Amino acid sequence: MEENIRRIKIESHFAGDYRLEYDGKYVTLFGKNKDYDLSGLFGAPEGTYDEGVLVPVVEEIRNAEPQIIKVTDTEIVVDLMSREP
Repeated sequence: MEENIRRIKIESHFAGDYRLEYDGKYVTLFGKNKDYDLSGLFGAPEGTYDEGVLVPVVEEIRNAEPQIIKVTDTEIVVDLMSREP
């Protein structure tokens, strides 16, 4: 089971709202990015960030069902073979 787990270190520009996309070959991590601060634009409140690709290739894998299973202050934990009931 542990071989299916990937731990992604949260970098200083990561700002939350993480999600995964899987195209049948590559797992990609998306989320808010502090490098794209929208504060003040179009009335956006302080701390509003645009979403973008944070990690282009978390894993190259076939027949996966990736899911974020845990987010801590330091890492995002991904199960590549999650089997939801």
